[in-house]
Amino acid sequence: MKRLGPSGAHPSASAGGGNLGKPLARPALQADVWRTPFSQRQGPNTVTFFTSRPLLAFWCLALALTAVLGLTAAAAPPTQHHVDKLIHMTVFGGLAAVPVAGFRNRVWALGAALALIPFGGLIELGQELVPGRTGSLGDAAANTLGVLAGIAAGWVLRRLRNRPQAA
Repeated sequence: MKRLGPSGAHPSASAGGGNLGKPLARPALQADVWRTPFSQRQGPNTVTFFTSRPLLAFWCLALALTAVLGLTAAAAPPTQHHVDKLIHMTVFGGLAAVPVAGFRNRVWALGAALALIPFGGLIELGQELVPGRTGSLGDAAANTLGVLAGIAAGWVLRRLRNRPQAA
């Protein structure tokens, strides 16, 4: 049953009654977003948070490799002269720099980089369960410092990448 307006006419009808039989106009979708490939979508309602799929794949592979090597007894880094702390800082700095420099959305980039802090902590906790490995608060601190340094380095790389080119 159709609802009628106060004048007894259909609400879509204009004063002259010319639109009575015509369908209501549907608002156009933004460039028909559902048919546009994900990599070509743009606008405020798009969720494009990485520059390219290969970059995201590389980052995920690097995360998986870090977790596997961090939880394997044979892959323990050397501990002389605190070289292991330098390795932790370098690995986690690189892991943090990739999303900050490469992901399009800055919020997702910063969130991905900061998520590496608990990721490193979980690896250190998991090392307690692996025979021949021990977790260390110093390693967790080195991971965190590496993440913070990687965020700073990624921000610099991002600024250099987005800098206007000289003509």
